[in-house]
Amino acid sequence: NTLTTSSPGTFSGPSDIDIADLNNDNRLDIVVSNYRTDNVAILFGYGNGSFYNRVFYSTGNYSQPNTVIICDFNNDKILDIAVANSGASDIFILYGFGHGIFGNESVYNLGFGSHPYSIATGDFDENGWMDLTAACIGTDHVEILMKMC
Repeated sequence: NTLTTSSPGTFSGPSDIDIADLNNDNRLDIVVSNYRTDNVAILFGYGNGSFYNRVFYSTGNYSQPNTVIICDFNNDKILDIAVANSGASDIFILYGFGHGIFGNESVYNLGFGSHPYSIATGDFDENGWMDLTAACIGTDHVEILMKMC
């Protein structure tokens, strides 16, 4: 057994991870939500258990990203990243451009004090578009965002 360590940043407070091939090299990459530094980090995989080129995307000041999930939200066949920002009480989506590049973010406010803690995806209304649900510990609600694009 081998244990490999890779850091998403100093004092970053990694709170959640998801994995997928984000840059189309047939190797798994890691997306990390960093609670203390208000960003997500992408660690691109070599395919041998090691990673390179940490890329950071800000999720906003005091956003406190708690959970991250990778999915194609806009049906363009390119993976996107959704983040539950507990501090900002919103869902933050980075749209993929391909080859590991993201931008054109969208922010969906869930209401003051909602503090989304966890998110999941599914086609809840069976229309072919991925929807997103968030568990909000601040309001004791489960929010569902339908076809966000």
